[in-house]
Amino acid sequence: MGTLLLNPNLKFKNTDKQIAMSPLQTTGVVDVGDSYVHSGFLLAYNTVASGILDTINAQVTAYPSYQIVVVGHSLGGAVASIAALSIKAAVPNTPLKLFTYGRLTSPMPELSKLTIVCAQGQPRTGNAMFASLVESRIGTNNIFRVVHSSGRCFGVKFS
Repeated sequence: MGTLLLNPNLKFKNTDKQIAMSPLQTTGVVDVGDSYVHSGFLLAYNTVASGILDTINAQVTAYPSYQIVVVGHSLGGAVASIAALSIKAAVPNTPLKLFTYGRLTSPMPELSKLTIVCAQGQPRTGNAMFASLVESRIGTNNIFRVVHSSGRCFGVKFS
């Protein structure tokens, strides 16, 4: 096994998990309480947020009867979760669904006979407050996580 070296200047919200988290601050999303998200995922979305929201607003104006579907695979699923909050804030009356997906794999092939399985879908995006915020603003009936294994597909509710 190798050794993971961490930058001692990084601030970690959950030191037991070693996830660099920042307060949720993104375009249009207010009243987030103590919601924290992975700093890298937040930076990834905030870098493109204005362009995405400009496009969404133009499309909603042109096609007012359409709904929005935000989709992300793996790391993109984490970014999609942040984007969904921002998009919902920008166009609150437009129906929105959030889908994240990935695949099931054995984390250690040599142990595959022990059926150790983990989801390589959307990684942890934020803390419990963030998950609650996403569920309350997007709605649990509009959030889906899909994983697949060996050609079979399973739909799993996001929580």
